[in-house]
Parts: sequence; structure tokens; C-alpha cells
Amino acid sequence: MGTAFQVAGLTIDTRAHSVRRGDQEVHLRNKTYEVLVYLIHHRDQVVSKRELNEAVWKDTVVTDDAVIRCILEIRRLFGDDPKNPSFVRNIPRIGYRFVGPVEQVEVNGEGASRDPVPDHLETRSLSPRRRWLKFVALAAPATLLAGLWLIRVDSPRARSPGTVPIARWRLDGNADLENGGRIPGKVVGQARWPKGVLGNALDLVGTDSHMAGEGSGFPQGNAPRTLSAWVRTGTTVGDLTAILEYGTHAPSESGRNFYLGLWLDGTALLASSWEISRLPGASRLLDDRWHHLAGAYYGAPENLAVLYVDGAEEARTQFPKGLVTGPGSHWRIGSMIGTGTTFRGEIDDVRIYAGALNAPQVQALYRCGQPVPDLTIRGAGEYKYFPIFPLGCVAIPEPSPGEASSTVINGNQDYSGIQLSEADRDCDLGKIRGANIGQDLRLRVQLLVPRDAEGRVTQAGPYFRARSAFPGDGVIGGTAAGFWVMLSSTGDVQVRRLNPASTVAHAQIPDFDAFRFHDLTAEARGGHVRVWIDGAPITFDVAGQPEVAVPILPVWDGPPKVGNNGGAAGLIFAAVYHRRQIGGQKARNFSIELLR
Repeated sequence: MGTAFQVAGLTIDTRAHSVRRGDQEVHLRNKTYEVLVYLIHHRDQVVSKRELNEAVWKDTVVTDDAVIRCILEIRRLFGDDPKNPSFVRNIPRIGYRFVGPVEQVEVNGEGASRDPVPDHLETRSLSPRRRWLKFVALAAPATLLAGLWLIRVDSPRARSPGTVPIARWRLDGNADLENGGRIPGKVVGQARWPKGVLGNALDLVGTDSHMAGEGSGFPQGNAPRTLSAWVRTGTTVGDLTAILEYGTHAPSESGRNFYLGLWLDGTALLASSWEISRLPGASRLLDDRWHHLAGAYYGAPENLAVLYVDGAEEARTQFPKGLVTGPGSHWRIGSMIGTGTTFRGEIDDVRIYAGALNAPQVQALYRCGQPVPDLTIRGAGEYKYFPIFPLGCVAIPEPSPGEASSTVINGNQDYSGIQLSEADRDCDLGKIRGANIGQDLRLRVQLLVPRDAEGRVTQAGPYFRARSAFPGDGVIGGTAAGFWVMLSSTGDVQVRRLNPASTVAHAQIPDFDAFRFHDLTAEARGGHVRVWIDGAPITFDVAGQPEVAVPILPVWDGPPKVGNNGGAAGLIFAAVYHRRQIGGQKARNFSIELLR
């Protein structure tokens, strides 16, 4: 047996070292084939040209042109547009990342299997035969194999430079800039320092007040970047007001500066100076409440800009001509460089990142700044939710009176979810990660797992004994660990091991109503987990035998060791069999109890 990848109608067979479209073999140069396979194997990360050189050409010295030629041939293979890539994305001055949908299957000597499943997911289906006993689902051992699934989703990432701000103004009573060291800035005019979101905040007084200074190493030209800040205001005085602008020392009609601010009507704005490139938001923010703003720019070739307000995407666009930010690192907070109306209100925790933060990372920054915890565990402490999975997008409205914890809503049609984190007072993305909740837990949550008229179904449920993840990380495969108790809108209940990924037990609830909330309780104690749905204990099929206590063995410990149990816990949403087609799951009144 070997591995094959199916991408856009092509089968890339690593055992036969071939590429096929149906029964016809597609010619690809050997080095181009090796580059393609390497990018697919490492599709959860950006691969540098140097890494490709070392992996593919080994001891042979080649120029970057050799890599570029392979990339061009790969794009030609898929008909990929480099200006709007669907398969190979160029990350300027860093490398390449394979971003196309991949279906991983096993192959034997006769080629790929006929049962591919979604990205990074493999399913073996051996027998559909089942027999039911009341509230109990029993099945032959072969049927249990039908639930086997193998997933490679996002091994833990090291703390990358892109998650560390290259410039930060804490605004805790001074104008100092943290930029590889502490660089004093100056307050022009008058300022007050009231309580902010993370410590104190800046409140400029007068009509010509601002903060200004000079740093170093700010993103220039068309380089990727992210600007973020907390603001609270009730008026723009009917004018454009800047939160942060940087670039050249004087205003420039050629767009040599870049800024995050508020437009005339109080909506957020990400733009180059003189609006050569401009992305306005949608929500008016003049309500005297704290709001988190972030603008991410991805650079060439997409020239994509995304604007976030309070952790949620508000707008996106392409800047047709990109950016031409000047080489200077002059900056100003509270007004435009050279001229402009002073920002009326309070500003806190202004940052510049040398890279485009993704949606889960931006949402984690916003969640970190919330004053109220999402979940309190008796005897353990207070915790915040942060989103997991690279495309993870969750909505977390403020808790309603009487709710045990914040409600979580799946904001997309793919894998998403949350993990619990102890609040980091500094809101450092490198320190926001899953907390060690413990091993023996009772997890309870009310779940809505909708289905649609076309028969598409969703899944949701709690997971535990997992790897400690960062915002946007996956928790399945790679170096993950743990178990997920999954409730489906078909009434199917499964206990799934997260690594090596496998369904270890399943049951079926008859006459399941997918359009109301169901109470799920999972009690993990020692080497077993028990599950209740709406107060009724579930008897599972475990290898063909009825079991109330499902064995949960730490197979990831090996040998060889493949996963790390960090005691992390949270919720996973999925549409396992209908990815990118349906979502809408909700989880409310999530609670965790430590078992002694």
C-alpha cells in the first residue's frame, strides 16, 4: 500500500511516481513532480526556495530559476492563475504554499482506491450491514471500520516571526515604541491616559494633538503587513481621522504612507495615503464603546486586503496596483502625517505585524481583550475561547443572563471550533494557546447540529486530552492527541480519536431531531469515556461489542510517539461529509467539571 493525492481531477501517486488524469498518464518532469509532492506533503506551511533546493536537488547546486521553472510547470498543470492562485500561492520573500483542495487516499499495485474523502481525510468503507437494538447501535466489526478516518490537519506551528509585532505602542502613560527595543516617541500637544483595554489608553486633548516618532523595519513597498488597535470614540468631527499612519515624513500623493483609521461616517478604514488604495468597513463605530480594528494586507500576487472589526471580517478587496509604502519609518498616532484632524476618543495597544494575520489570529487578539471570561471552571480558573483550524471562524456573542458560558456559533462551512486558554494579559499571539485543563473531566454542552433539505449534515461536540494549540492551528493529525465526542445531525454519535485519527466507537439515536438543541455529556475518567445524550446513557458499538464505557487509549504515545497530550479541551464543528457546503452549528451552556 502507498499514498496518493487527488487534486483537481489529477491523481498524484507517490508509489508509482506518476500523475494521472483518469486512466491517462500526465507527463511531468521528475524535478517538477518532486517539488509538487513536497509542497503537498507540507501544505500546512510555507516552504522556502532554500528548503525546496535542499529537499529536491540535495547536494546539487542550482539557482532559484530551477525552482521557479518547476512552480510555473505546476501552475500550468492545474491551469492556475498566479495573480489569483487556487493551488500554489507565492508568499513574497518567503516561499510557496500549496493551497488547493487535496484528497488523500491509499493505493495498492492497481492504483488509487475508489473512495476518496475530503481534504486530509481518508475513509475505508467495508460493509454497510447494521443491526439496531433500541437506543443502542450494534454493528459487525467490518462496520466499525467504515467509521475509520485518517486526517492530517495542521501540526502545531512554532512561534513564527509573523505572530510577533515588529512595532507596538502600549500607550500606558507614555509615547514609547517597542521596536526591537524601546524607542521614545513624543506627544505633540496634550494627552490624558485613562484606563484602556490593556492597561492605560491615549486620549488626545485639543485640535492639533498627536503622537509622533520614528522606528525601523516597518513593512515597505508592497510587503505583507497587519495593523491593529483598540479604539473608543463617539465622533469623527465629520472628518477622516487616523489611528496610526506610517511611511514617509511628509504626506504624499503617490500613496507612500499607509494607515488605519476612521472614515467620515465612523466606519473603519485601511488605506494608503491620499486613498490611492482604500478599504472601508461597514459598521459605524461611534458608540463610545471599545472596538478592536485590524487591517491585514497579503502583498503580491493577490494584493488582497482584509479589514476586521471586533474579530470579524467586515470587508475585503484587492488593491489593483498594490502598495508603494515609502522606505521611511516615520509614524504618527492620532492624526495623519503632516496634517489632519485629531482623533476624538481613546486609542490603546497599537501594533504593526510584518505579515498578514489570518482570521483566527485576529479573532484571538479580540477575544483576549474581552473583560469577561468565556468559561469558569470550578477549582481551575477562568478561561477565554480562541478559534482553531486555519479557516476556523466562530461567532461568540455576549453571554445572555442565565447562560453558563458564552455561546459559540460556527461561522463558516468547514472545520472550526474553539480551545480554552488562560487569559494572557499581554495578548501575545505566541502565548495565547490551549490551557492544560486536566485529564479526567465531565464536559457538558447543548448542541444544535442542523441539516438541510438536500440531506447535507453537520457535526459538533467536545474534545479533550488534546494538544495545546495556537490560534488557527488544527487539532487533528500531525502531532495532535485526544478524543472528540461527535454528534451528527443524523443522530449518529461517535467517539473519535484525533491522532492517529480513527472512529473507536459509534451509536445511533433513532428519530433524532436535528432542529433543536440536544444536551451532550461526556465523562472521561481514566482509560474510558461515557456519554449521555439528553440524559440517556449511550451504549456504543466498540469492535462489534456493546459498551457503555468506551476505551480511550493514548495510541499517540506509540511507539512511535506521534502526538502530545497537553490536557487541552474545547469544541469542534465540522461537516465531515459535506465540507464547504453547510454550517450553522451552535454550542451553548458549555461547562467542564474536574473529576477527582
